[in-house]
Amino acid sequence: MPLHRLITRVAAVAALASCASTSIAQNAPSTQAPAPSPETVRVVSYNIENWRHNFDGFRLRKLAQANPNWPQEFLDLIARESREDDEENWEVARVLLHPEVLPDILVVQEGATQSDVNFFNTQFLKGHFEYIHTLKSNTNRDQHLLILARPGFKVIEVREDYHEKPDADDIVPELDRLFARGPGFVLFETPGGHRVWVGTNHQKSRGFSAERGESGVSVARWRLAEAKATHKIIQELAQTATPHVLFLGDMNDEIDIQEFEEEAGGSAIEAIAGTGDFTLSVLTAPLEAAGEISFGGYRSARYRSLIDHAFATPSLTPFVTGVRSFRADMADVASDHYPIVVELTLPASSSTRSTNP
Repeated sequence: MPLHRLITRVAAVAALASCASTSIAQNAPSTQAPAPSPETVRVVSYNIENWRHNFDGFRLRKLAQANPNWPQEFLDLIARESREDDEENWEVARVLLHPEVLPDILVVQEGATQSDVNFFNTQFLKGHFEYIHTLKSNTNRDQHLLILARPGFKVIEVREDYHEKPDADDIVPELDRLFARGPGFVLFETPGGHRVWVGTNHQKSRGFSAERGESGVSVARWRLAEAKATHKIIQELAQTATPHVLFLGDMNDEIDIQEFEEEAGGSAIEAIAGTGDFTLSVLTAPLEAAGEISFGGYRSARYRSLIDHAFATPSLTPFVTGVRSFRADMADVASDHYPIVVELTLPASSSTRSTNP
């Protein structure tokens, strides 16, 4: 074969090989996760006062269906209770669906049971939430902790066994567990691909019973112990592949030292935040400084204060772009607490994605 033809053929084969190689490279599946997209995520904490009672009529209607011989007088009472419950649930739904609230992720304290909340989501929210989870807790009052999320939010992991933490220092009278209720945490992946831990708790209330051996100081000490343990839990979560943690709920405490706390050993809010190298941002601190409140019950202004709070780990804090207490519309009548609304603006980068693809 003439030399010039051999050179031409070799060049053609090389060109074809190059095209094939390029085509294979372009079509090969990527081994890396796609970069997250920019998005805004709204997380809301809401203590819905004795929410379980808003479903008494719903539960009684189911009992009536199983007992067709109940007298009409019972059925009339059930119908009246159902109308009152529907009105109260309509008020709660109106708050949640308000444009300034409308959560992507919702955490609830004093929540109802799983079946009741499923009914509420279908009947009053028209399926706004896809994920509804009742967290494990030590509640003995049928007041549950809940985490709910809209469609598109993927649950990666749930950690909810913290309620089993023992009372190692014998702080809690008559009980062998530290936490009065939770806490619990869910790792979400947002529709845009960001990963964030969201957690909640309803800390020990300020009320105490002398019959159970409690006092103002002892319950403050109990709440402080819960707060210190919560800080350690959040620190452990921040050391996982996803260091971004948002913790919200009814902390039953204001910022700074409150009644009984000095004698008990310190502020529960400061204990959750911590000090030193790992300090959480108290996102509700500006609300406190502005005189905002999250609790408006007991029919007396002296009790109105900011006891519902939100905290963020250092890695997540730069992406918090708004925090507010929502007190408009039906919020005054739907519950004795007001929703705390946190806005996250997450960037188009891997900074809020797990370090493990």
